[in-house]
Amino acid sequence: MFGWLRSVWDFFFGLSSDAWGAMAAWAGILVGIATVITAGVYVKRQIDAARALQNEQAQPNVVALMEEDPAHWTFIDFVIKNFGQTPAYDIRIGFEPELAIAPVQDLIDQRLVTHLAYPKTIPFLAPGQEWRTAWDSGIARANWRKRNPDVHLETAFSGKVTCKDSSGNTHTTTVELDWSVYEKSLKVDTKTVHDIAKILEKHSDRVKRLNDTLATIEGTLSGYANEHGGVWVYPSSAAEQQAYLEQQRAEAAERDAQRRARLDSLRGSPPEGENTPTSTDGSATEEVDDADDDESSSRAS
Repeated sequence: MFGWLRSVWDFFFGLSSDAWGAMAAWAGILVGIATVITAGVYVKRQIDAARALQNEQAQPNVVALMEEDPAHWTFIDFVIKNFGQTPAYDIRIGFEPELAIAPVQDLIDQRLVTHLAYPKTIPFLAPGQEWRTAWDSGIARANWRKRNPDVHLETAFSGKVTCKDSSGNTHTTTVELDWSVYEKSLKVDTKTVHDIAKILEKHSDRVKRLNDTLATIEGTLSGYANEHGGVWVYPSSAAEQQAYLEQQRAEAAERDAQRRARLDSLRGSPPEGENTPTSTDGSATEEVDDADDDESSSRAS
C-alpha cells in the first residue's frame, strides 16, 4: 500500500546535491512566475475598476425629480436635470400613469386640465442644466380631494428617463415619484426679500401716495431755513407763549424809546444866546461819547 511512498522517498533521498540545487532554482522560478501572474491579475482588476468608475462619472446622469419651490414650499416643481459631468443628448421622458394635477380650468380655452404638461423629448442638457416647471400645490390637491371624495387623484408615478452621451451610448434611469412623501410635513415659514417685493407690489399705489406725501412734507420743511419761519414747538400753551412774546416786544420797544430820548437830550441844540457849558477837561463831550457807546452796545446786543 505504501510502496509508492517508499519509491518517492528513495527517489528524493537518492538525489545528489547538484540535483537538489537545480530543483531549488526551478522552484524559485516557478514562485516568481506565480507572483508576477497574481500581481498582474490584481493590477488588471484595479485598472478595470478605475476605468469603469471613470466611465460612470463621465457619462451623463439625467433624472426626473420632485422638488419644493424655493419661494413657496407648498408648491412642488417637476424637474429634469443632468447631474452628470458630460452633456446629455436626445433625452426622452415617460411616466405611467401620466403626471396628474388637481383639475383646474384653463384660462385660455376654458377646458379642464387634469395632467401636467412637460416635454417628452429634450434635445440637449449641459452638465448641471435643468428643465423645471411648477407641478401642483399640496394645498390645492388636499382641497380638491375634500370636494371630490369619490374621485381618485393619482399620487404615485413610475417612469424612465433615457439619454445618449457624446459617443451615442444610451443610458436609462428609472424614476419613482410619490406625492405621499410630502403629506403631513411641517415647515418653518421664513420671510425673504421675495416676500417684501410681493408686499410692495401689492401695495404699490399706497406706497406711491406715501412717497408723494413725504416729498410734499420735505419740500415744505426745506423752506424753513431760519428762526423766523418754520414749525416751532413750545412747552406751554400757544396763548401764553404769544402773551410772553408780546410782553418781550413791548419791553424792548420801551427800552429803545428811553435810549432814543436820552440821546436826543444829549445831542439836542442849547437855547439861543446860551453857550454849551464845557469844562477845561471836556466833560460834556465825554458824556455824549459815553451815550453813543451805550447805544452801539444796545444795538449790538
